[in-house]
Parts: sequence; C-alpha cells; structure tokens
Amino acid sequence: MTLGETRLADTELSEKRITIIGAGNILCGDEGLGVHIVQELHGYDLHDNVTLHDAGTATVDAFLDAANADKVVVIDAVQAGGAPGSIYRFSLEEICAESGFTRTSLHQISLYDSFNMARLLMDKVPEVIVIGVEPQSIESGLELSPNIRKKTKKIIEVVLHEVDNHERGV
Repeated sequence: MTLGETRLADTELSEKRITIIGAGNILCGDEGLGVHIVQELHGYDLHDNVTLHDAGTATVDAFLDAANADKVVVIDAVQAGGAPGSIYRFSLEEICAESGFTRTSLHQISLYDSFNMARLLMDKVPEVIVIGVEPQSIESGLELSPNIRKKTKKIIEVVLHEVDNHERGV
C-alpha cells in the first residue's frame, strides 16, 4: 500500500487487534527511530483495532501492554550489518535463528529477551514482526540523521502494509 491509497473500510476489517510498538532511546539519534515513527503514526487515520505504543526502552512493559493483541509490529533501530537506512522485516523466531541476530538491538535487553520475559505473563502469545532500520548515527542527540529522516515515509509505508496484510488475514 502506498501512502496515497485508501485504507480498508471498517466493514472489511477483521476483529484482530494490532499493536504497533515504537522502541528506542530518543536521546541517541537514530536509536530513537521507533519512537519517532510511532509519533508520526499518531497523525494517520488508523482503525480502532490498531493501538500505538511509544515504548522507549521499556520493551518488556510494551509487550505486556500488547498481551491482548493478535499481532505486534515493533519498529526499532537494529545493527545487522547493512547500509545505514536499510529496512529489515523479520519475526522474533528469525532473530533467534540467525547467528548473532539476538544482539541486533541497541538496548541493554534485546527485543527477543524482552518478549520472552513478557511471554511468561501472557495468556496468549501474539505474532511479533520487527521492522528494523540500520542506524546512521547513535550519538547523543534528539533528531534523526538526515539519511534516516528521508526513510521515515518508506518505513511508515512498510508498517502500514504489515497492518493491512493482517487486517486482510494475509
């Protein structure tokens, strides 16, 4: 879906709940990417079954808050060896299966570890998809680097595509 396309009509929606979590430290440049994206998503006309959560670095709490979701989409900066601005899509299972991927998070506790801690308290386990972006700079600062700022519309497009696929049952 492109940003200009019409979203699904409410009557076409599934009843499945989706939580979008923006993770990252906004004091460290591109490391705060997920938070910046979720803040921008507040300006979009999302359906009632979509919840936005600005997690910052409290990803365990964010996963616990998303315990009733059917699908969780996490947006975060990840270091996976690509060029700055590279956009990745993977499941938590793929993170675990890839050698070294459990250390892609720039937080003290990886997303995978955060989710596993939260999973112990969940009645049901949602599908979790991570949209990761290779950072340009994680130096102190409140702004995204120019290269990453240019990618925000594309990142939002990827997230909205993930939401639409879930709503359609794909």
